[in-house]
Amino acid sequence: AIGLLLVAILITNLVLIRENDQVLSMVRQMLQYDIEIEDEGDDLRVAVLDIRHFQRDIMFDGPSNAALAAYDQAYARLREEVADLQRLGLDGLDVMDPFRFQELAEQYYDDFRSATSLYYSDPEAFEAASTEALRRIEELDRAAEDIDAIGEILAASSLERVSQAAQEERTILIGLTIGMVA
Repeated sequence: AIGLLLVAILITNLVLIRENDQVLSMVRQMLQYDIEIEDEGDDLRVAVLDIRHFQRDIMFDGPSNAALAAYDQAYARLREEVADLQRLGLDGLDVMDPFRFQELAEQYYDDFRSATSLYYSDPEAFEAASTEALRRIEELDRAAEDIDAIGEILAASSLERVSQAAQEERTILIGLTIGMVA
């Protein structure tokens, strides 16, 4: 009976070690993905807010070469952040698809950038284009905020699953200890 108990404990320990390795690998992958989504969501939000800042500079101070260059650089950073999200893939998540985000960002940029030439020649048209551009940038900001929020939720959920798995393994190890004492 003692021999059978020891063999059972040995087999259980081997199974637990294998399961622990699988859980650890799975957790690393999940956490990495979830944290990347949250991190990229943060970066995307910053890029959206930057482009909005430079758009407002142009609206208030005019389309100088320096202001347009800063605006164009901010848009290039936004495109990089969107590309990072596209590489991650957000399939199955309740957020705007990165490819749709890119389409909206391109429409926003093309429309506002072309409207900058109207700043002096047709101020009313420029003002209307600027207002529409701000509406669009707010839509992009909300989408970026949603991506950031879902990343935070996923990361928290992954950490909760890790905690739950650790508790289950702890319970099993306590049971094994009690078995060994018996």
